[in-house]
Amino acid sequence: RAHRALEAQRRHAQAEHQQLVSVVEASPNLIVVGRSDGQVQWMNTSGRSLLGIAADEDLSAYTIQDMFSPEELVRIYEEDMPALVRAGRWQGERTLRSRDGDSIPVEVASHLHHDDGFPEGYYVTEIMRDLRPQLEQERTLRLSERRLSTAETIARVGSWEWNPETDHVQWSRGLYQLYGMAGS
Repeated sequence: RAHRALEAQRRHAQAEHQQLVSVVEASPNLIVVGRSDGQVQWMNTSGRSLLGIAADEDLSAYTIQDMFSPEELVRIYEEDMPALVRAGRWQGERTLRSRDGDSIPVEVASHLHHDDGFPEGYYVTEIMRDLRPQLEQERTLRLSERRLSTAETIARVGSWEWNPETDHVQWSRGLYQLYGMAGS
């Protein structure tokens, strides 16, 4: 009877583990587990794809030095790691380096986990979100705003926006010029 109860607990724990793995694998973000010596312990499929690492490739020789430029590594070791050790978490932006040399701006959330099973008694998990789509959207928006401003200047018209929630009105540069006012 005790053996059946233990077996049921083991199967339940295995099922929960598999659910967690499937959630992490479904994430579009790079998720990585690293040892204190910088060796990559595990990485999800999205992370491997982002960095150009084959799904079946052994990660045992892959380290943090393979993921970042020397300049980024200096910042990581001088800024991020001391904050991570002190607070148990660190969040910010860094630039990854893919296998083919591409620079990939990412938002990083790092967590320190204490575990006596690791060489220095801890390991690090990181979730990294590729910022390229967001940066491209911002670039496109700035370009669109410049084009609108140029068109307003050429047509000698202006525009304004009103936010009914805040009752804030914002004038375009063209509207300030149209009324002969110094605009912001």
